[in-house]
Amino acid sequence: MRNLEYTTMTRIYSFLTLLCLYLFVSCAYNKHVEPLLEEAESLVQSSPDSAYRLLAALPVDSGGWSCGQVARYGLLLARATDKCMKPLLPCDSLLDVALEYYADNTPHRAMALLYKGRLEKEMGQQEEATRMFQEAWTILKDKSGEAEMKRLVLSSLGSQYLNGFLYVEAGRMYEECLDYCQTSQSKANVLNSLSVARFASGNKQEGVALQQQAMAYAEQSGDSALIARMEHNLSLKYYDLGKIDSAIWLTRDAIRHLPDESSSIGAYCGNLGRLLLENGAPDDTVSYYLSLGLEYASGALGRSSALLDMYDFEKYRGNYKAAIEFLEEHVELLDSMFVTENSTEIEQLMYEYNTRMRVQEERADGLRRLWTVGGLAMFVCFVFVLLYQKQSYKRKQEQTIYCKTMQQTHEQITLLQARVQENQAALVAMKGEQDSLLKEREEKNCEIARREQMIRQLEQDIRRLRRWQFEQSTVYRKTRMLSQQTSEDKKNLKVLNNADRARLKQIVFEVCADYVILCQKEYPKATEDDLLYLCLVDLGLDNRTIAFCFGFSDTHPINQRKLRLKERRTGQV
Repeated sequence: MRNLEYTTMTRIYSFLTLLCLYLFVSCAYNKHVEPLLEEAESLVQSSPDSAYRLLAALPVDSGGWSCGQVARYGLLLARATDKCMKPLLPCDSLLDVALEYYADNTPHRAMALLYKGRLEKEMGQQEEATRMFQEAWTILKDKSGEAEMKRLVLSSLGSQYLNGFLYVEAGRMYEECLDYCQTSQSKANVLNSLSVARFASGNKQEGVALQQQAMAYAEQSGDSALIARMEHNLSLKYYDLGKIDSAIWLTRDAIRHLPDESSSIGAYCGNLGRLLLENGAPDDTVSYYLSLGLEYASGALGRSSALLDMYDFEKYRGNYKAAIEFLEEHVELLDSMFVTENSTEIEQLMYEYNTRMRVQEERADGLRRLWTVGGLAMFVCFVFVLLYQKQSYKRKQEQTIYCKTMQQTHEQITLLQARVQENQAALVAMKGEQDSLLKEREEKNCEIARREQMIRQLEQDIRRLRRWQFEQSTVYRKTRMLSQQTSEDKKNLKVLNNADRARLKQIVFEVCADYVILCQKEYPKATEDDLLYLCLVDLGLDNRTIAFCFGFSDTHPINQRKLRLKERRTGQV
């Protein structure tokens, strides 16, 4: 609930900031904006790539735009971005402006809700996304026209219901969506989703019939990739019904229709290999397709599935050594996937337990046949234990030295802080006597200046010692490594995980305990994250490194926090 309130308040502050900016600069209304927006709107349906490049080049942040132009620009950019299969996150603030501007129940508001819902879905906020799709459909359902928009909203809403295992509601959405499909491609896609809903709810025959209709529409469209996908989905349903021969034939035909550059070739070949293995095909044929599936596997999940198929095949052939190698690689890949996915701790523990037990069982079976490999593994484990003990002893020594050094620096900080307080008290006393000692004003002023300079020097020494103390921690080394990342792809940037962030907060609050007290007095309403941000700034970290420390891949949330703290300090919030 606190995270939701924080997200809501952040969005409100972002919108108010943008709105004030537009009010200040709208007096210089730019007459050249409208023709460019008209051109982008004419291109967004037929040439979304051209529309996206045109919109991305417009200087929306340079001033001279009205609120209506910004709202229209946000909707056009969201449409072009979505059609180009790009993340919608850069459109977040613009969509907030559009939702505020289009407050009435108009198709423009429904469009803003649609793309805002898709953005929330990308961010994992499934409930919020469903709410926005439902509100968009409430606006559109009684309005005439807007067939394409209704299709997109119903399709998105059906997908949410389907992912939530609400198969009856999902089927109802897809049935209604069919009335607004105007092309063979859209009909094929909707019928495919409707088939999944029917099949999952137990109506398997109806699901197969709907999938056949989807394949017929795909053939009408002439889109080879769409035809291949429909045939492959139908083959999966035939396999579920026990019609393996039909499933094999359809999978072969799907592979034949796939374009050369398609990323699905690995999954299709792997599925064909599994079907051939179950149908008793020769080992060479099965091995050929399973190897293709592994070679052309797309993504970590696809490669994981292909490795598991190779494990089952090698185990079936009795080649236990190769089977264990495939299984171990499969387990390592799944471990790395579970680190990056937002799975719960219980799911991770269950997964680790099941996979470890499976590896242990297979390894025990293989050791009975390959005793030489087992002996080598025991020797490697023994060496690993020795190295681990040596490393553990070294870490304990480093920890002892670190604790002693930290204690010394803490004592130095305490001593310097006492001197600061002493000088501050003297400064206050001298300022109090200043009015009554007019003849000695100049001399006192000089003394005050000297002591103020001394305070500043001492505070600099404290800050330097704090930073030195912080740089001795292991978590600082991780933050420094993160700050050296050069990848421009935000999805590939690494950030601190939850454990490291908790350790970072503990160390920073210990090192900057006195500074935290000062910040709490200056910012009475500051949260722990706000205090952590102020401490990191005081320790000399730049905004990009601080964003990594908070688990973000860009500095936008950090800039928002900085603005909010500035407003709290000046009394605007």
